[in-house]
This record gives sequence, C-alpha cells and structure tokens, in this order.
Amino acid sequence: MCGIAGLICRKPDRKTVEEMVNSISRRGPDDSGIYIDSDAALGFKRLSIIDLSKHGHQPMCDKDKKIYIILNGEIYNYVELRKDLGKKYSFVSKSDTEVLLYAYKEYGKDCLKHLNGMFAFAIWDVEKKELFVARDRLGIKPFYYYKDDEKFIFGSEIKALLKAGIKREPNDKVIYDYLIYGYYDHTNETFFSNVFKLPQGCYGIYANKEFKIERYWDLSKEIKAKDSKSIEESGEEFKKMFNDSVKLRLRSDVPIGVNLSGGLDSPTIVHFVNQQLKNTGRLNTFTMCFNDPKYDERGFVEEIVKEMDCKSHYLYFEPNEVIKYMDDSITAQDEPYGGVQTISYLRLMHLAKFKEKTTVLLEGQGGDELFAGYEKFRGAFYKDLMKNLQFFTFLKEIYNYKKVKNISYWECIKSIKSAIKAQKGGTTQDAVKSTNIRCVNKEFLDKFRNRKLSFDKPFKSELVNQQYQDLMYTKLPRVLRFNDHMAMFHSAEVRFPFLDHRIVEWAFALKNDKKISKGRSKYLIRNTMKGLLPKIIYEKPKQAVVTPQINWFQNELKDYLSNIITSDSFKKRKYFNHDAVIEEFEKFQSEENPKNSFFIWQWIMLELWMRKYIDLEKF
Repeated sequence: MCGIAGLICRKPDRKTVEEMVNSISRRGPDDSGIYIDSDAALGFKRLSIIDLSKHGHQPMCDKDKKIYIILNGEIYNYVELRKDLGKKYSFVSKSDTEVLLYAYKEYGKDCLKHLNGMFAFAIWDVEKKELFVARDRLGIKPFYYYKDDEKFIFGSEIKALLKAGIKREPNDKVIYDYLIYGYYDHTNETFFSNVFKLPQGCYGIYANKEFKIERYWDLSKEIKAKDSKSIEESGEEFKKMFNDSVKLRLRSDVPIGVNLSGGLDSPTIVHFVNQQLKNTGRLNTFTMCFNDPKYDERGFVEEIVKEMDCKSHYLYFEPNEVIKYMDDSITAQDEPYGGVQTISYLRLMHLAKFKEKTTVLLEGQGGDELFAGYEKFRGAFYKDLMKNLQFFTFLKEIYNYKKVKNISYWECIKSIKSAIKAQKGGTTQDAVKSTNIRCVNKEFLDKFRNRKLSFDKPFKSELVNQQYQDLMYTKLPRVLRFNDHMAMFHSAEVRFPFLDHRIVEWAFALKNDKKISKGRSKYLIRNTMKGLLPKIIYEKPKQAVVTPQINWFQNELKDYLSNIITSDSFKKRKYFNHDAVIEEFEKFQSEENPKNSFFIWQWIMLELWMRKYIDLEKF
C-alpha cells in the first residue's frame, strides 16, 4: 500500500515530480524513490506491508533495466504467481511488486487476468517509450490522471496532479449530479475539470501522446454458471471461497486487525480470521461509537468480541470533532465526500495505526451490494416477483417482512413503495430523499436541465441490475474512495474480503431468493453463519450506518453550519438559491424529527471544498 505519481513528457522536471510525491507522503512514510529519464518520471512513497527490507524499494526495475514499475496496493496471490514465474525468472526480493513486474514481462497486459488483489500501477517501457497503467477489477485502489497535448500526469490522489500545475477548475457537470441526484464517483470524471479516474477493471496505454483505455474485466460477461444448488450447498461454497479470500488478505509482515460493526459482514470476517489465526493471539477489533445509545452499536459488538475472544478497541466520536477534523478530512479526500461518519472513520484509522500499532485493517465493504443488504433492494426484488408472476411468493414475502420488522401492514406497504421509489435515484440507501432541488440556483439548473443519468442494465433481473448499479457506479465506488483516502491519511491499509473478484462473480450468479427470503435480506449469509455467530447478529434486521448527524445538525453544530451558509463566499456561489437555502435550513431546525440531513451536508461540503481547492491560488 503506497502512493504513486508520474509525469510523461519531454524532459520532465525533477522538482515537479518531487513535489507531487511529497504531497502524498502520508500514503507512504517508510521509503520514497524517483526514476527519471528524458521522457518519463515515476515517483513513489512506500508504506511497507510485504517484504519490509530495502529490496522492496520502488520504482523497481527488471535486471535489464528496460521496464520500471510503481505499484500502489497488494497482489494477494503473489506467492502462487512467484512459484510459476520462478521457473523462468530469478527474484531479488520477497515483494509482490517484483512478482507483478515479471508477470507483466511474461504475459504482457494479460498479466491482469492472473492477479487477485487491489492495485493501481504504472509500468514504463524505456525502449518503447510506452506507459502501461492498470486498476483492479473493483476499483479499490485509486488512479487519477490528466492529459493534454504535451503531457500525461497521474497519481494516487488528485493533490499530486495539482502539484504538477494543472488548472484548478470545478467540474460543473459532476457538481450538478451531486446536488440534483445525490450521485458522485459515478462516472470517470471528478469534481475537478479535466481530471479523470481510470475506470475499475481497465488498463490504459499512453504512447505517442495518445492514451487508450481498454476493459479487461466486465462483471456482466464473467457470470457463466447458472445457480442450481440448494441453500446449504451454496452456503458451503461461500464458506470455502470466503475462507480463501480471508487467507489471502492476511498475508502481511505487519499487524492486522478488523474494523468491526454490529452488522453481519464484519463479524463474518472476524469468524474466518479467527479460523486462520488459531493460537496466534487475540485479534484486535476497532469500533466507532457514539455516546447516545440511539446511535451506538457497542452492545452488539460486545456480544461478538465476547464470543469470539477479540481484543476490542472503541472510539467515541463527539460533535466538536466534526469541526476540529473537517479540514483534515477535506485534505484527505480532495473531493466532497459523505457525512460525519466519514470523519469518524478518519479518527478510527488514527486509533488503529498510532495508538494500537495496527497498519492493516480488514473490513466488510461489498457485502450489502453482493447479497442485497440495503432496504432499497427490496423494491427491485418485489418487482422481479411480480414480473415473473410469482404472486404467492410476493404475498408470502410481504407477510414475512411484516413479521420480521414487527410493523403493521400499512407500514409495510409504505416501506415497499419507498423501496421501489428509491430505485429512481435522488435518495439515500434507505429510500430517504437526499437532495433539495429548490435550493439550487435556477440558472445553474437550466444549464444542465437536459442532463439525464442512466446506468447499464446488463441483466434480466431488476434486483441484479440494482446491485450492479450500486457495485459499479453509485454506491461502492464512492465508499471505496472514502475508505482509501481516510485510511491512507494515517498510513493505514484497508482490505475487503467480500470484494475478491471470485466471490463477486459467484454472488451475481445466485438466485434472488438466496439474497432476500423469509422477510430477511442477505439470506444466504444469515443462513450460512447461523450457529457460527451470536444469534443476536445473524437474526438482526439490516440497518443503515446510523449516526447522530441529524441531531448534531440541529444542536451542537447548528451555529457552525449557519455561519457557513450565511458567509459572503457561500452567497456568491453560482450553485445555490441562497434565500431557499436559508428557508430550508430554518425549516430543518424547526422540525421535530427530520428524516434526512444530507442536503445540508451537500451545501456545507461543496462550500468548504471550493474554499480549499478552488478559491485559493495555491493548494
């Protein structure tokens, strides 16, 4: 896990590359390096995870010094690849980077098909004067780039590109999607005009001042086998695959822990980690808590750590810390991000890395997208049942859902309607409206009024298409960006066992009734983990990540928010109808139980981001 940066042009300036690399030094405090020739400069900051010796230094070259590589991330199956490649190549280090280097030398671009990992890397061919870059299948590791007629600039974070002197202009298309649809990280564009992301599952080749991108992994084309197994047989398959995924992600020469919540996914990880680490000491777990019991999951977490004999660590996040760490969080992210829970994640990473000396954390991202955990998926599930004329199953599921949730039929119908409505966008993962259009400036609205968003729907099932959208466009990409940037700000690495591409492909082939059944979401995981986790965990209905953001916005943070939206700079922004903003803010403050506060967060976050990255002459 590291930071990479590069500049491909005639006679690249060494000082520029040094500044690019130094801007992302938090990603790699253990070592640094630069390679430069007449046409390319590659920069690197190292966070030592595998092979802590000097032999893991980057940029790394082959013995002939014809190709140079910089890698951010981990190639988890490097041990197996090394055995195959060792028949032909001799290795100097024990690092996964050197294995990747020779895998590229042996297979060319097809080396990507052999990799199991999270990665973003660049390989410079000295003789061909050609740059080969690639990003992992799910886009866990970031790769940003800028291109004009004379140069190609890239890096692990946008701030590295800014240090190369690119013009800092806001991307109004992305800002429109953010304010109107509540979407961001859903395209290859960023909040900065002319700064792009290499798409997940793609590689690119820059040569002769041209950059061509090709897709090497397409989830919709990787699903071949039809699901015909029983729930028990599928459960056994899951355990075997997940155990292997965890095993690969435990490869590390530094301490490992787990970010643990009171949900289903992270306790599942803890179970399989404990299976792997028998008699090697208690596993460190890290949990975010709030002092208000309405938002605190500590009771559920304590059931897990007690039964699984973990060494638990809790961090209580307070409202004053939102203000205290707001600037750090924006610096870490480079772009607008999610709510206060993202800032709390920054603090959790600090606890793990600097107080408990744990550099690598496993986490449960992806479980909800793969196994239909979010409430909104229920709407697509019901639509599939009706489309397939499964009326009896539809009625049975409504009855079971009512029973599980312990609600009335009327509340059940309202929930179904909300879930179906949520498929259209502009809502949170729990079908609550996340935008407020009347607060957007009319001229700005008119400029993009004809801009419509649509996403690929490669599957016949409404449910699977909704999962695909969340996995590839509207949910997971932004969460992965939050996690990566916040963790790396404190020089920590986060790994995601659910996002092993083998599990992703397998999960998308499952029948719908293994995802939602008997009124419960993530049915296969619940059924499989029954008896392996505390009963209170596998029987607990899915809940969103609950934070006291609404409560804080109405109380402790009210004045802080008010000062921002009444500031002169906010009033001058072309994006807002300022009078409507004030009206909506006052209305929010007067409501007894407002359902959502994300639209307020949008205003605040966009304003603070503009101040830091756009208004200033220098970052």
